[in-house]
Amino acid sequence: MMGGMNTQSSAKALLVGATVVLLAGCTLATPFGLSELTETQSAEDQLPAGVDDAALDASSSRLIDEADGVKYFAVRSSDDICLLVYVSGDTWSSGCSTDLPIDVELGGYPTARLSTGSVDSDAWRSVGKRISVEKTP
Repeated sequence: MMGGMNTQSSAKALLVGATVVLLAGCTLATPFGLSELTETQSAEDQLPAGVDDAALDASSSRLIDEADGVKYFAVRSSDDICLLVYVSGDTWSSGCSTDLPIDVELGGYPTARLSTGSVDSDAWRSVGKRISVEKTP
């Protein structure tokens, strides 16, 4: 009788071990290369009250960076990823694409770019981990 229990226990242990190995081999894809989208939405990730765009999935918004009084959010929209640039109230703009980078223009502010990593170049200045803004001449 004890031998049967050991066999059953060994079989369960083998099954659990195989499941752990299978799960370890399966990794969830990082949406659009943005690890922030896999994290739980916090209060600061929520879109500001002045943003009203039914195409954006507000439950998916993540604050990516904030610089010079401007907030930069990544937000999903159906199959797209969007960059929402927010200054205040009704001063905001967004742009969506199926891939990165995404550039968004907002009158009076430099064009913003969301990418998997910030860009510092002759044309762009990094303002955070994933956000760059166009340098003004």
